[in-house]
Amino acid sequence: MKAMYVLLFLFVTLPFTVNAQVPSCCDPMNMPVISMCGNTFPQGAIRVQSDVKIVEKDKILKDGEEVANPIGNKMSMTGFPSKLMYGATDWVTLQLAIPYMTKSMKSGNMESSSSGIGDAMIMSKWRLIQAKQGKPAVALNLGVKFPTGDDEVKPPLGTGGYGAILGGLISKGIGKASLYGNLIYQSTFENSSTGVNPGDITTINMAVTYRIVEMLLLSFEINNEIVGKDKKRWQSYRR
Repeated sequence: MKAMYVLLFLFVTLPFTVNAQVPSCCDPMNMPVISMCGNTFPQGAIRVQSDVKIVEKDKILKDGEEVANPIGNKMSMTGFPSKLMYGATDWVTLQLAIPYMTKSMKSGNMESSSSGIGDAMIMSKWRLIQAKQGKPAVALNLGVKFPTGDDEVKPPLGTGGYGAILGGLISKGIGKASLYGNLIYQSTFENSSTGVNPGDITTINMAVTYRIVEMLLLSFEINNEIVGKDKKRWQSYRR
């Protein structure tokens, strides 16, 4: 699988959040593209964020390894994940994520495409440790995924099933540098119309950023997804 993540193109913070005191690792100007910080927003703070995700895929998973697709299918996807975040309290941040995506799949001389809203997620970040006096920011991430994406079009835009998300987030600012680590587990429940239970996904994010000057940020990030087996009522196979 070849994947390219394009840097954030939209990062809007409403005026009353500008003067809020947040750790350097959670300052929007210091954040990496994918990894999340371990701190929550101040109460009443609102932020809108969006980025672009481009994926070109011509391989499948077999026995845990990527191999060439035996039937020659190729799929491309461009996603626009958009997030609305709100500080419900100083230690709880709520988030609504609604992705818009376009997909295309080519198999031999046949080609199909689809576009629309994907599966939406409602998340809550619960601060466990506040970043101060040398301590890192640590938070628990809880969420629910809703089957808002159309799973009947080809290629499908959603899984057709609800899901649960559990994750741990940690970050720490050290001078002009910031460190990030995320471990997130997502379980999707069975699609009642197809009988397919999509494989669970474990996501690992690690990043380090360094503020060179006020308008220049150096960022290095590693992101990995471990995808489990899809399961049907009468058989199992690997995506």
